[in-house]
Amino acid sequence: MNAAVDVPGFDQFVRTTVDQLGSNPGVVSLQVTDEANVAGAPNASDGYYPGADDALINGVIAGANERNADHFGQLKIGFNWAATGSSATSFWSYLGQHGGAAFVNAVDWVGIDAYPGTWGPPLASGLSLGDAITQATVQALSATRQTEMPLARIPASVPIHVSESGYPTGPGRTDAMQVTALQAEVQSVVDYSATYNVNGYRWFDLRDADSASTSFEDQYGLMTDNYTPKPAFAVYQQLVASLS
Repeated sequence: MNAAVDVPGFDQFVRTTVDQLGSNPGVVSLQVTDEANVAGAPNASDGYYPGADDALINGVIAGANERNADHFGQLKIGFNWAATGSSATSFWSYLGQHGGAAFVNAVDWVGIDAYPGTWGPPLASGLSLGDAITQATVQALSATRQTEMPLARIPASVPIHVSESGYPTGPGRTDAMQVTALQAEVQSVVDYSATYNVNGYRWFDLRDADSASTSFEDQYGLMTDNYTPKPAFAVYQQLVASLS
């Protein structure tokens, strides 16, 4: 997508997607764009591409309008941002300055992508892994609710989803560390869900891309690349069963 010259084309893409998927009652959430605040990752984040902020704003509005016209009441429209530990003030301020009431009224949820101790947010020194991840997760939720969302004029009544969170295994990262990270991240969200109006959590990822890789970026899964469960898989099952 060249959003700089074809934001209307992206709007139509969102409308078409709503039309195609929204009639399925099991499709309850649609995310418009991915990590539009991140400029340096063209393979993973839309913020690399010119016009991504406008595509986000207009796409959310277009998606909500199409949803309403089609009477797909179960479908909620939202967008996400990546909590990297760096300032995102310009991103959120742009949404506030250019979104207007139509955008604010169209947003059903705001997602946060947070990978404490991986690419962001960073972990504090002098703490155990679990305590450091708990602190980073709570700080990311707090910043989203109390600092970033108000810049976009999105009210506290709009819930937050933790749309991505994870901790890979790999060189220097054991299965036990992944279990610790998983438990800390999930428990932090549960403990502060009422404080920050958080109503969803998603772990990235189910399966490794390449379990033999020398890069931990290929090993986010709860399973290896041949679907052998890691210890965190059973822990996640238990958390889902007990907390859902």
